[in-house]
Amino acid sequence: MIGRSLLTRIGARAGICIWLAGCATVPEENASSQVYWPKPPNLPRFAWESVIHAAADVERKQQDDANPFLAASEETQNIFVKPVRIAAQGGRIFVTDTLARRVHVFDAPRQKYYQMGFRREGILEKPLGIALDKKGMVYVADSKRKSIVVYDQLGMWIKFIGDAKTLHHPVGVAVTPDGDRIYVIENGSVGNALHRMVIFNADGQPLGEPIGRRGRQDGEFNLPTDIALGPDGRVYVVPGRKSRFF
Repeated sequence: MIGRSLLTRIGARAGICIWLAGCATVPEENASSQVYWPKPPNLPRFAWESVIHAAADVERKQQDDANPFLAASEETQNIFVKPVRIAAQGGRIFVTDTLARRVHVFDAPRQKYYQMGFRREGILEKPLGIALDKKGMVYVADSKRKSIVVYDQLGMWIKFIGDAKTLHHPVGVAVTPDGDRIYVIENGSVGNALHRMVIFNADGQPLGEPIGRRGRQDGEFNLPTDIALGPDGRVYVVPGRKSRFF
């Protein structure tokens, strides 16, 4: 049986592809019509469910109360301009959009769509990476503001972490479940060595010196693009081209 956890990714046509994650068995009668990965006869671990293009996909009355993302609309206009990163928690999907300068939020439990990043102090300029803690706080890496912008679940600005003195070009962010540690990955440029990881505490104070520099040796980064924390506390960095995972 398909597990009920949701796995989401940015689609090639600026939509959100939604998969149900977990070990699965493929019913004989549905095997030809459903999309699974990996394909049978291998044991499926993901089942494709739907694509979200627009606000109406969560705002209108859903036909499937168990999974409100199953009935995505084909009649509404795509609201994405340039979606780049995604995070999800408790039925809410958060998508950063660098050209719209917003975070799109699809809130399935409340059947609402709203945006973050356009009010007062919390205005976004170039949002890239995004992460969530267990309290639902939203952390957005803004490369132009040279900081991590923190919001509550409803999009109200809370604080900044980092500034031009501590960050140069943040592109990715990860946070511990309790929000006590914020890990930021920087992608300096081709011409400098500021390809590194900077760690902050919840008060926005850097913890020690930045880790790494540009290079291809152990412990070095080359145009890193994103960062994540594993359940065991290990840090994973997505490398740039012709590089390695760290």
